[in-house]
Amino acid sequence: MQSNGKIFHFTQNTLNGKTQVLEILYDDLPPDEEFSKTYLPPDQISRPVSPAGLSFEGFNRQLRRKLEQQGSPNEIPKVDVLVPFTKRCYCSLVTGSSSMDCEVNQSGLDIVLARIELGIFESNQALTASGLEGYKLRLAHAFLVSEDYDEEGLEFSVTLSHMSGGGYATTETTNQLASVAENRDKYGGDVVSVWIDNPTSCGLAYGGNPTDESWAYSIVHWACATGYYSFGHEIAHLLGAQHDREVEGCPSGTDCCDEDGTRCKAYGWRGLGYRSVMS
Repeated sequence: MQSNGKIFHFTQNTLNGKTQVLEILYDDLPPDEEFSKTYLPPDQISRPVSPAGLSFEGFNRQLRRKLEQQGSPNEIPKVDVLVPFTKRCYCSLVTGSSSMDCEVNQSGLDIVLARIELGIFESNQALTASGLEGYKLRLAHAFLVSEDYDEEGLEFSVTLSHMSGGGYATTETTNQLASVAENRDKYGGDVVSVWIDNPTSCGLAYGGNPTDESWAYSIVHWACATGYYSFGHEIAHLLGAQHDREVEGCPSGTDCCDEDGTRCKAYGWRGLGYRSVMS
């Protein structure tokens, strides 16, 4: 919840049955990492990677094809989100301690699922408030990846590559994370948002206009995912959204719009004392 300009996370501790209240200070939240072409495998370098314009139309075509295949072409498109999470994320969210030693049980899994569902709810509220009522996120499936995988000490770019089978993936990480691709195929995830425990950043996503579905992966630090809206922020990058014009380097005195105007709608916004989800 948010109160007086602060974010509070309420987390039940399954070890003693008590509820932890964690205060997350805005000033302590790290920024999103910047995307780089070097995160992609060599054979994908030529693919457009910088988020260029809020081209929901491109992603809409992908969703429409799926609806037509399901025999419901007039249905409002839903973006199905697959949410894998790591053991370290589980332990940190459930017990308040970043470790790999906590016990995994159904009570803890329910706590993580509730937080993920909150992320879906918040993101859908943001879409509605942005005038995009025709798009909704829907949780396809959430699950714990192999308990052998540990993201501690890894850069966000490396973890993202591991999860998506990119250039930094090894035989070991591919075997550990095989469930990500398998569950994406099984549950039909349009995009993948991996929740991790790494406080060095808030999130990272591949870019595109929109991102090709093969690379529609993002990762997010669990403490930023809700309240701070990094969950929806990174998914929006996959759909083609950008940061605000200042962060994106838009020259002073220009609006950085393209000919058909779609790029104008892509940017986040910041003003005196406030900013949008994409800023």
